[in-house]
Amino acid sequence: METQRQTLTGLMDHRRGGTITMADVRLYHGINGGFFFARATMRFFGSKIESRDLLNGGVFITSEKASLDSSKRIYNVRSVDNDFNISTLASGFSTKAAAWDYIKAWRLGGAK
Repeated sequence: METQRQTLTGLMDHRRGGTITMADVRLYHGINGGFFFARATMRFFGSKIESRDLLNGGVFITSEKASLDSSKRIYNVRSVDNDFNISTLASGFSTKAAAWDYIKAWRLGGAK
């Protein structure tokens, strides 16, 4: 049985504007054929999702190991589009706070 593709807009309409969790994003990204959140992919890159919910504007924060043999982490700001595709808005932040600062500036139109 094939699962029907979902869109972010459709999910938001279904939730009547309620919170979209990262669990929702992971689920529907996978249903739509994505592999960004696949266990093997996340393990290979040492990825962690740092945001519990999808933030306004469809953004969230991840962290990855700085290198395969490092315990140091780098923080990245990602976005999800209407079809649950993932892209990177900005990367290489040394702290989660710096990634948050980028998101705040991005929301105000000041981040590039």
